[in-house]
Amino acid sequence: MRIGAYGWDHDRWQGRFYPDDLPGDWRLGYYAGEFSAVVVPVPDWLGLTRERADEWRDDTGEDFRFYLELPSEEAASIDPGRLLALAALVGERLGGFVADSGCEPPPRIAFGAGWAELAPVCLIAAPEYADERVDICSSDGRSCRGPGRLAIRRCTGSRVESRALREMLELLAASGAGEGLLWCGREPDALEMMHQARVIADLLGV
Repeated sequence: MRIGAYGWDHDRWQGRFYPDDLPGDWRLGYYAGEFSAVVVPVPDWLGLTRERADEWRDDTGEDFRFYLELPSEEAASIDPGRLLALAALVGERLGGFVADSGCEPPPRIAFGAGWAELAPVCLIAAPEYADERVDICSSDGRSCRGPGRLAIRRCTGSRVESRALREMLELLAASGAGEGLLWCGREPDALEMMHQARVIADLLGV
């Protein structure tokens, strides 16, 4: 079970998670020492360069995974080939793609040719939008389709109690997917939820 946040370069985490004197360039390495995954917001990877991707790999361990947020449907004019080329720079650390679509149809761009050849396209969406090329966990976490490559569940932006975190993790573990990803937001409260989830996951053995 992988647990991660929505991005890692957050100033509000300084002094609460990151030491006060930690340089900004060291944040990813520090974050990767605590968690095994991160969802990378669209603006943080659309301009990715080979040099930057190399830095990401140097700052993280072999088991760390980056999950790239897909552009919204409004950005569907972006060339999918360009997105695939950028994502390929992440190499073996690429865990997949994430599109947070709630209960609405997922972005059309997610179903373009070639996505499944690079990495799983993981959509939080209603089950009726399932496609053989993707693995889907519904937005409420109760309808994960499996067995698949990856099931995902997003914490809400507000504080989540321990019992709810346990239910989320149990649903992911029971989905039949080969791997589960629980990802939270970017607010400071997300850090506490992530640490709690990690403890619960260890107790559950998932």
